[in-house]
Amino acid sequence: MKAKITAIAPTSHTINNLSAFGIAYESTPVGFIAERKFNTIREARQYLLDRAEAWCYNNDDADLREMRKQIKRGYLILGDITADITADISAVKNTPTPRVTAKVIFENSDDEAIVLLSDGGVATFHHNGYHMQTTYYQERATRKEIASEELNWDRLLEGNVYLEDWDGKHIIDDEMIANAVQWLAPSCKATIVKVQLTASNQ
Repeated sequence: MKAKITAIAPTSHTINNLSAFGIAYESTPVGFIAERKFNTIREARQYLLDRAEAWCYNNDDADLREMRKQIKRGYLILGDITADITADISAVKNTPTPRVTAKVIFENSDDEAIVLLSDGGVATFHHNGYHMQTTYYQERATRKEIASEELNWDRLLEGNVYLEDWDGKHIIDDEMIANAVQWLAPSCKATIVKVQLTASNQ
């Protein structure tokens, strides 16, 4: 699905901050506004994540966590700039919704698992000693890794990694799984399959 980011800044005094989006702005009656198009909603979301990372480079981690939550919901408030991710309806027509299979591989516990999508998307769940946490990987698994379910973690860690905290949660639940699948494949219809590793299939 095609996507676009529409960003609006209300007044000219914010012009120095607009470079954070890497988009050329034009003045309109509602303020400074611009659009940038992407091939997928996932690409648009990743673009905003990168902008948020740059913006918060020397800022509090709590700010970045809040921005990540916003981006998952389809928008980002950066100072007094608002950016919204929307489907580019003009480019969509009758394109069928792509499908993926999301395999959730539990590793002998209810607080540790790997999410592996048929298109290579990878996320992991673990308990950090305080609460559950999801780790999202920007790099994708290869076809060979998907088939064998043996991932090259060193290679995956070469790309950006994003964390989501689940305060108050101590085991993996359906909400966490749904969020991971949505983050990895936002424009796809997913079939979720849960697998419990045992001594015989490890």
